[in-house]
Amino acid sequence: MIFSSRDRRRSFGGYDLWYSLWRDGKWSRPLNLGNRINTDYDEVSPSIYRDCLLFSSNGHSDDHAYLDVYSTRLISDRVNGDTIGMLQIGRCRVQKLPAPLNSPDADDFNMVIDTTRNYGYWVSKRVESDSDSQLYSFAGTLDGLLLWGRVFDRYDNPLASVRVVASQGGRPICTTTTDEDGFYRLYLQSEHYYDLSFSLHGYFVAYEVVNTAKADGEFLISESQRDVTLDRLLLDQRIYYSDLFGPNVDLELSEYGKTQLEPLVRFLSDNPEIQVKASLSNQVADDAKFNEYLTANRIQTLQSYLYSVLPPTVNIKLENACSGPVGCPTATGVSRLTIILHDPSVQ
Repeated sequence: MIFSSRDRRRSFGGYDLWYSLWRDGKWSRPLNLGNRINTDYDEVSPSIYRDCLLFSSNGHSDDHAYLDVYSTRLISDRVNGDTIGMLQIGRCRVQKLPAPLNSPDADDFNMVIDTTRNYGYWVSKRVESDSDSQLYSFAGTLDGLLLWGRVFDRYDNPLASVRVVASQGGRPICTTTTDEDGFYRLYLQSEHYYDLSFSLHGYFVAYEVVNTAKADGEFLISESQRDVTLDRLLLDQRIYYSDLFGPNVDLELSEYGKTQLEPLVRFLSDNPEIQVKASLSNQVADDAKFNEYLTANRIQTLQSYLYSVLPPTVNIKLENACSGPVGCPTATGVSRLTIILHDPSVQ
């Protein structure tokens, strides 16, 4: 039996957690759970979840302003340090449960887990609540993975406002955004696979797969760091693609050409509002009219391909660089697509 009490002998201050064992038909003399759990402030509302003790405390934080929910293993699986020769209850490290189980600006307490129905309940006084305190709940087990990390660009600069989404079967489960220093935090339940996406306007979307198989450890909720780098194509600068078509005067895109265009297609699919200004030139003969005619037909092929693989909202303007009074009069053998990408939302 674990309970909260104050003003007992050998107390650390405020409300402390105590335990008593049922032996030979009676309860043993209560013992303090020790200074890894108890502080000079208040430790209250204990409950048992599997082999863990859940409790609330305002003594484990730096400001002591609010009660938060914490977890600790009841029995240590390690015998070292100050656990030698001692009863190991209350000797494990204490872990603060992550958001949204704890709120940064409210008391969170009375956490109870119903293992028969996989539901959890706790009381909190939060800003969005109209009452002094309100009952909150969540579905699933409490065991999980706290995934955190930072998102950078290719130059190792942190990226703010990156949208991080964890999904299962295409259905978003939880979402967050990076702060001004590029940090994100996600609480994911254990024994599941999650598909993660990291998206920011003007960048490629990055994808990750996370397996939250429960790992042996001292903490109820394990932690894992995963940093991500987002890349992008250059905006408002010329990007060149050469030899997209087959040899000689083929009108079809080659497999090599499609491979070259894959990054462009993906970037525009991730950022369909980007405007595309493109020009194509083909100099395969010493005949400007022939080169202009060949380029016009290849533009039709290129347009048909891009429209088939891109969202309909992508704005592409393709010009024939071999048209006009000068055109492409010489057979240099060069076939070149020039792309300029522009973001209309950036002034």
